[in-house]
Amino acid sequence: MLNVQQTSFAFHILGLIFWLGGLIALSRVLRVFTKRKSSEESVVSSSSDEVQGSSPQCSGKQSSDKQCYGKDDLVKACQSLWYGFVLGGLAIVVVTGTIQLLAVGVGYYMKQGWFHTKLTAVLVLIGVTVFTGLQMMKLGRGEALKRGSLAMIHGATSGLALIILLVTYLGRAIS
Repeated sequence: MLNVQQTSFAFHILGLIFWLGGLIALSRVLRVFTKRKSSEESVVSSSSDEVQGSSPQCSGKQSSDKQCYGKDDLVKACQSLWYGFVLGGLAIVVVTGTIQLLAVGVGYYMKQGWFHTKLTAVLVLIGVTVFTGLQMMKLGRGEALKRGSLAMIHGATSGLALIILLVTYLGRAIS
């Protein structure tokens, strides 16, 4: 029979997968559908309804053999990733992480060196999530998104995920 701590831990891992996976997928989707404006800066097309990669015959109509997508579809898909996965996963991680702290005892974790590193990485990841939220607000207003910023979100999320997993599992094994 699973106890509260084991159940909480299982949901903590699931929330982590949703949160980090959502950030990685969202940053990739935005980057793929961001048009190159110059070598330095790029934007999601806000002047037309077409998304990069759409064929010219798709604009304004649907052909019988392919689905045509516009900017509104991109925004809706990104909002679904943002609210359903990123913020939902973050909420699950925070709630279950708090349950873990209280179940085992805050004092236990605060004596563990690996926990301080993990907590620092999680705080940086929350900062990346806030930055991603600002990018989502820009997308909603139809403002330019820089490809470099989207690549930074993607890379930082992947790197922090690796750090969190390595520190948590190797740190626990060592101590």
